[in-house]
Amino acid sequence: MTNIKDMGVIARSNKLITIYCHPEHQLTTKCIAVAKASKAEVQIIEIDKTKVTGTEWTELADLLNLKIEDLIAKNHPEFLKIYNNNVTLDPEDAIKLLQHEPQVLAFPIAIRGDKAIQAKNSTDIMALHKPDSKDAKLP
Repeated sequence: MTNIKDMGVIARSNKLITIYCHPEHQLTTKCIAVAKASKAEVQIIEIDKTKVTGTEWTELADLLNLKIEDLIAKNHPEFLKIYNNNVTLDPEDAIKLLQHEPQVLAFPIAIRGDKAIQAKNSTDIMALHKPDSKDAKLP
C-alpha cells in the first residue's frame, strides 16, 4: 500500500532521469550528456520555459534534504540585484525568486526514482546510473 505522504506531484520512475535545469547554466549540457549515456529515458525540464510550481520546488528540496533557499546561487548577479548574499530567504520568497528569476538555480537537479541529486559536477549524474549501464560511454 502506498503512503499518501510519500506521494509527490513530480512523476518519478526508475526508468527515467528527469533534469531540472536552466539552459544557460554551464553544467546543463554536460549533465544532459551524462544522463543520456545511461540506459534510462531522459526528460529535461528547462525552468526558464516550464513553470515549476511551489509544490514542485518544495518536493525537490525535500528529496535533496535541503531548504528551498539552498537551491539558489546567492552569488548570482541576478540574486545580488535584489538581495545581499547574506540574506536568509523564507520558503515563499525562495520559491518566488526561482519562479521569476530561474537563472539563480545554483545547480541542475536530477531525479531517478526516489533518488535526487544536485549536480555540482556533470559526473554527479552518474550516481543515478543503474548497474546495468556501468559500461555506458561517457561523452
